Amino acid sequence: ESTTPSSIVSRSTANTGTAGEYVIGDVVWITATDFIAGGRKDSDSNKAKRFYGKVNSGGTITLYSENILGNNNSDIWNTRFATDTSTEIFLAILMNDGANDVYIRAGEVNSNNTGVTFGAPWYDGIGSGQYASAVASNNNGEYMIGFIASDNQMHFKTITVNSSTLATTQSSSGSFSTFTAVNAENTMSMIYVPSVGMYWTVMVITGNYMRSAWIKSNGTGSAPTCTTDSGVITSGHLGTKPWLSLDPSTGKVILSYKSHNSSRPSARVLTITGSSSSPAVPTFSSETQLTTESCDDIRHTWARDAASGNGKAVFYIFGDDTHIKCYTLSGTTLSDANNNLTLFAGVDYQYSGIDANPSTGRVITATRDEGNSNRLDFNCIDIPLTTTNFTTKNFIGFSAGAYSDTNTATINVVGNTTTQSSLTPAQKYYVQSDGTIALTAHSVGSVFAGTSLSSTKLLIKG
Repeated sequence: ESTTPSSIVSRSTANTGTAGEYVIGDVVWITATDFIAGGRKDSDSNKAKRFYGKVNSGGTITLYSENILGNNNSDIWNTRFATDTSTEIFLAILMNDGANDVYIRAGEVNSNNTGVTFGAPWYDGIGSGQYASAVASNNNGEYMIGFIASDNQMHFKTITVNSSTLATTQSSSGSFSTFTAVNAENTMSMIYVPSVGMYWTVMVITGNYMRSAWIKSNGTGSAPTCTTDSGVITSGHLGTKPWLSLDPSTGKVILSYKSHNSSRPSARVLTITGSSSSPAVPTFSSETQLTTESCDDIRHTWARDAASGNGKAVFYIFGDDTHIKCYTLSGTTLSDANNNLTLFAGVDYQYSGIDANPSTGRVITATRDEGNSNRLDFNCIDIPLTTTNFTTKNFIGFSAGAYSDTNTATINVVGNTTTQSSLTPAQKYYVQSDGTIALTAHSVGSVFAGTSLSSTKLLIKG
């Protein structure tokens, strides 16, 4: 087991090259090496723009040319993406004020690995001046979109994508009128929670209160079922600019936001309970103030080593500096990992995106570089994570003693015993990623070590 890299590091940067007054909406990985970013271009009638990029093994970014995302309409708002990791197909959603539509389109990396291929777009008329929207994937062939319409209700549709044509199929609309998001960008976020098989969305409502809803897909044959909370999701104001991520190893959800009380970048850990037949409002931890600085904006992602399951919350904060700050999660406590990286010193930028690579601890960021003619600036950053080569297939037993590297060693294998300490007799023990044993299985794979015969002896079963 080792920590790779030893400290947080920016591998490379790239920008759009020419001034453009871009407003970034979102950036996501499509594959382990490819990403897409999108937003609007103020200097071109607020049209929707996209950028496709590749990252090689060393972290160097190749950024391809600007293209229209969607159609050539003006006044595009709140571009969002979600990638289905099982198919490497992404879905884009944007609010098309120039045509009074919500607009979605599916895409994937093209056969030449030089750009993106799109399927046919789908539009749904929602009236003018509608901005709030979100999209998420269950990573099993399905997406959920949410958006505000001119009836002042939040609407949700289940989306599936034909893997050959990239054409989308939409369910009818599920909606609720008990509350609605503030009609602005960056007021709504949504994720899929596998433990309950539903999507959870949180949004800012009037007065910087937040409310939430569980959205249950019923396939594309019927509308999703929407179950709202019974009131604000804590006893008081939380703040603005909510963003959600999920730690798949623990099932915990992280909610980041700009605090209403202090204007500081803040986060809470959410514990999920209930089921798809009986959804419950998640339990919120107390607030963690991530820094003492005031901030304009905050987003985050969950970076995770796929083999060990170890991960960190990576926060992109726009305060005294525009910088990265990492936290570890234990139970419901976020702890400063002291992995910090300043990307833009002495400036408080906004309009940003961040996403973690699905295979490694590498993240990609996209930022409107206000000090450089409002170009889009992309950064590839590697987050220090504990990695391991330990799997269910390569565990054979325990060393009979202490040995140095390269020395010949005796290994007690299945059927033998091994000396341990502080065991609870007659309990099953599992090998952890660092070689220790515990009463619970390793977060990624269940490697059964054996059964304790006494407080100091374990019968190896493998």
